[in-house]
Amino acid sequence: MILYKYFLKNLITYLFFILCVFTVIFLSVSYFHFVGEAALAKINPNDIAKIMVTEIPVLLQPILPLGFFLTILLVLRKMYATNEILTMYASGMSAIKLFLPIITLCVILVFFSSYIELYIFPIANTKRIHLFEDSIHKVAFDKVFPKQFNELAPDRIMYIDKKITQPKKLEGIFFSYLMPDKQNALSYDVIVAKSLEEQVLPDKSKFLVFTDGVRYTAKLSNLQSLMIKFNKFGVRLSTPSYKLEDWPGCMKTLELYFLSKVNRFAAAELHWRFSIPLSIINLTFFALALNKGRIQSYQKPISTFYPLLIYLIYVNVLLGGVSLIKTGLLNKNVGLWAVHGAMFLFGIISMRYRPE
Repeated sequence: MILYKYFLKNLITYLFFILCVFTVIFLSVSYFHFVGEAALAKINPNDIAKIMVTEIPVLLQPILPLGFFLTILLVLRKMYATNEILTMYASGMSAIKLFLPIITLCVILVFFSSYIELYIFPIANTKRIHLFEDSIHKVAFDKVFPKQFNELAPDRIMYIDKKITQPKKLEGIFFSYLMPDKQNALSYDVIVAKSLEEQVLPDKSKFLVFTDGVRYTAKLSNLQSLMIKFNKFGVRLSTPSYKLEDWPGCMKTLELYFLSKVNRFAAAELHWRFSIPLSIINLTFFALALNKGRIQSYQKPISTFYPLLIYLIYVNVLLGGVSLIKTGLLNKNVGLWAVHGAMFLFGIISMRYRPE
């Protein structure tokens, strides 16, 4: 029992460290990506942290199987280098008992990843898309700075004297934009106003509402111009386009199961959700198969290069299988089960292999 706890502790420590490193790397990449989007005023900077939280279930998809796979390989190499493997065998610990902590942790991770993929992931994906949509509709005033010309869109320029944050209001407005008329002829409009407020309708369309100003309109087709004084005048503001794939990733797993019988995109998503827990099982079995014969014969564990190469091939075949299901080139009933089965058979062959 003492050796069991010691081995399990090593596994958990290495797994925690590897997952932390991968999480920091992936979150850092995501953070700089979102900061770039915020700098372009595509999302609200205040929403970056919330969006990154919803990215965590997505990040766990690749790092859980790879993290545990690397944990097994590194722990066994470390225990061999420090002669702990020989000590355990001398204490009467068989290969089955040696691998029991690995199997225990594998079962825990399979249940955890299943819960994440089948239940948490659709909820997080839905929340992430809602956060993006809300954030996109907040950025109109965030991208405007006083005492300089600000480009709201390729054909819309604004200059302001003063910016008031509470309530959100702009003062001393100069605004110019191109707008087609009823005959699809372009007109060039310039608005000079005392103040400006933003109004968001229930359908999330946004309008800039100008107060106490003058609107100058010049039609480019016949060079006619018009000046209109107004108390209030509204201009519809187009929001930055940000295409997010919300289907079928946001569907609940049970709904996805019934839809997968008639829709290949739903079938591809369902196969991918089950692939993460199954890949943990297959990679664990593969890692044990590679090391069982070597440990029993007191040989040095295999180099991590070849297992990682097999892992990369395995993951790329899974991703390719998802694409084939979506295009209809791979039967949605067979799907990725054939890939997982082939990996399992490869593990059996590796188990039977005994290096000299």
